[in-house]
Amino acid sequence: MGKDNDEKAMSKIPDRRYSLLVIDDDESILEVLRDYCLELDCLDFTGTTSPMEAIDLFGSSHFDIVLSDYRMPVINGIELVRKLKTVSPDTFFLIMTAYAELETAIDAVRAGLFDFIIKPFGKNDFERAVTRVKETLDLKHQNTFLRSILQEKGGKGGLFGNSEKLSVVREKLRIFAPSDASILITGETGVGKEISARMVHSESGRRNEPFVAVNCSAYAETLLESELFGHEKGAFTGAGAKRIGRFEFAGDGSIFLDEISEIPAPLQVKLLRVLQEKEFERVGGNETIPLRARVISATNCDLLTEIKAGRFREDLYYRINTLNVHIPPLRERREDIMELAEHFIARFSTVYEKEAISLDGEARSAILNCRWPGNVRQLENALEYATLCSINGIITMGSLPGEVFINNRTESSPAVTADDEAEAESENLVTRIERMEIDKIKTALSQNQWNRSQTARELGLTRKQLVDRIKKYAIT
Repeated sequence: MGKDNDEKAMSKIPDRRYSLLVIDDDESILEVLRDYCLELDCLDFTGTTSPMEAIDLFGSSHFDIVLSDYRMPVINGIELVRKLKTVSPDTFFLIMTAYAELETAIDAVRAGLFDFIIKPFGKNDFERAVTRVKETLDLKHQNTFLRSILQEKGGKGGLFGNSEKLSVVREKLRIFAPSDASILITGETGVGKEISARMVHSESGRRNEPFVAVNCSAYAETLLESELFGHEKGAFTGAGAKRIGRFEFAGDGSIFLDEISEIPAPLQVKLLRVLQEKEFERVGGNETIPLRARVISATNCDLLTEIKAGRFREDLYYRINTLNVHIPPLRERREDIMELAEHFIARFSTVYEKEAISLDGEARSAILNCRWPGNVRQLENALEYATLCSINGIITMGSLPGEVFINNRTESSPAVTADDEAEAESENLVTRIERMEIDKIKTALSQNQWNRSQTARELGLTRKQLVDRIKKYAIT
């Protein structure tokens, strides 16, 4: 979902206006260019006939683009560009000149010039030059925007939250990062195991090398072996060319084996040998390739239980589990929930160009009381939905997806609340939530003409869960 969100974010970035400073000792040229800018409606125009004034303007204002005449008294355009670029290296500079000699072009490039406009020129020539600059500026803005989104996803060191349990995890990852020893990261689905693996990589001496992730549950046995170790041409039916495997591609970086419990038994034997001998061969090949990458594994299973059941090799377990990090589920660190929720709301408000959004008291209590079986990933999805469904800048109970009510805690222990008022309301919350859940189910069933399969999909339930709730609430 993260990739889709980044693409959505980029598509939602609004067109930006850019500031343009024009320097030309001919006042009539400034008037013409001012008119061009008004017609284009994407540039904020400032003009001056004095290079010295341009230097003064740079001392008090920022300009995205500078367009300067080449031939001017006191100082020429190239010399002016050199001076201004020392003040604002991120500004894009263009020169207007009727003297497009090679020597001028070379000097201009050395001075950091982006482009030329050859005099005499018309509106179309000006627009083409400006468009080239604007496209580059837009791309820089988009990259900056998306980088900020990616950094926000990572939160504090990659894992977002201030709970003591999460602080312990972050400290472990920091301590383990410089080592080359294998790491096993455990925890339920959605707690942030891959984020943790990337944290280890980014804080290690391998940070400038590749980080290669493989979901071991996504491939059939024969394909997984080829995916990990590569194959030679003709090694099996369909192997029309040599393929480099993930271990080889990782080089001196890190390879992340997600859902390692899903590796088939025969391949576990080969992986054990690779980790022991620090070398491997491509499928169908006999060339020995050294293993240089650090191996980081992850699973949401209890591998000791898998070992007892004969589904996972004990010797492989000890080989991948030199260092161990367990990430607790979100329900065990409930003090992180609201911080995460507000973080996701802020991010999705930006992505979807929503006004500043806040949670009302009931929605806040519902989020705090939810068990979040899908952990941080489920919370993120729920807040994306709620942000889109918010009205007038407020997320209410009606904005939240049904899963927030369905997975609401019913334990007698008090919920973690944001303030005293929310805590006082929590006693009646279960009743209110059940009533809202009944209303949601009744509405969905009616809209779908009692098609239970379709209704279950819309509510985020299995068909059996829906049927159980229909019976529980005696919905007819």
